[in-house]
Amino acid sequence: MIDAGPSTGRAPFRVLCISGGGARGVLAAAAIAELDKSRRVRLGASAPALIDHFDLVVGTSTGALIAIALAFRTEPERLVDCYRRMAPALFPPRLKWVRLLKAFIGPMCRLDRLRSFAEQLIDASATLGTASCPVVVTAVERVTGRPVCLKTSHHPSLTRDGSMLAVEAALASAAAPIVFEPCSTQDHRTLLDGGLWANNPVLVGLIEARHRFGQQLGSIRIASVGTGKFPFKRGPWYRRQRSALEYVGITGGKMLELVWRGQSEFAVNASRQLLADGALVEVDADLPAAGRGCYEMTDARPDTMHELEELGRRAGQTAAPSFFERFLRDGVAARHISKSESEPNGATVGGVSVGAPAVGTTLATAR
Repeated sequence: MIDAGPSTGRAPFRVLCISGGGARGVLAAAAIAELDKSRRVRLGASAPALIDHFDLVVGTSTGALIAIALAFRTEPERLVDCYRRMAPALFPPRLKWVRLLKAFIGPMCRLDRLRSFAEQLIDASATLGTASCPVVVTAVERVTGRPVCLKTSHHPSLTRDGSMLAVEAALASAAAPIVFEPCSTQDHRTLLDGGLWANNPVLVGLIEARHRFGQQLGSIRIASVGTGKFPFKRGPWYRRQRSALEYVGITGGKMLELVWRGQSEFAVNASRQLLADGALVEVDADLPAAGRGCYEMTDARPDTMHELEELGRRAGQTAAPSFFERFLRDGVAARHISKSESEPNGATVGGVSVGAPAVGTTLATAR
């Protein structure tokens, strides 16, 4: 393992990262709700909110929606309820041949319904810069293919996205090709789902903590909340060559799942190599090897949503002890400490406490 460097002796810099996965966001939301329930039991109902214990929250796609909602202080149980009620209408069940036809003539699902979903959780008039904590969500520029990170103004060099509507940022990160039409922003960008390059955004969070906040690797802790690990081992059926249509995601979505799983495994393993031992905690669940087509990102049938919620709750309950030790025991994030109590060479930007950069760190790192 790479030497993570010495700890600063201060409270660790804590990052919450939430992966993409469409309707499976209910699993991540349920896991976070259980972690929040454990927080209340251990610290008391009047204790600071779960999000107050994190210095940064990062999300991709459905995880971006959750991340932004948490940053605007939406209760985790409300997230679960919203997924339970609205996801079936957002991803209506259709026969595979109907989905194939829809994919040829236009997006499979309606972006306006996704907007309605987001506005149930985030004030429609709120801007990204008014979030209660630093936020980063991922997207892709449709024209250039360039990866994009939409960010709050948590550093003086970050001035582009603070006035962007928070709902718009969530839509941009969740506009999956084929499933939704691209998201056109008020500043005339056309953006697509960040899952195309960082479905699990742990490396995005790690880099942001290092280069924008100047944190030593030894001081960074990351909680990675997933949306379920898709089952690929189902016997001889999965060992045979499948049709192109099944792999590209029009009918089965297996290629998307395979790409997401590979990217996530790489990001998590790379982060573990860079961080101190035990500094990355995964909160996720293996999805059961059920019938073909089950648990895909657009599978929002009520029975599937119920099963995903239960899997998420169990994952949260299992992870709760280590989550408490790593992310809650040390108290609230440094951004809640007054300037006089913070490091003398620190700064406060937009209500966010920003420490001095580490030696050799370039704060002008490209977005």
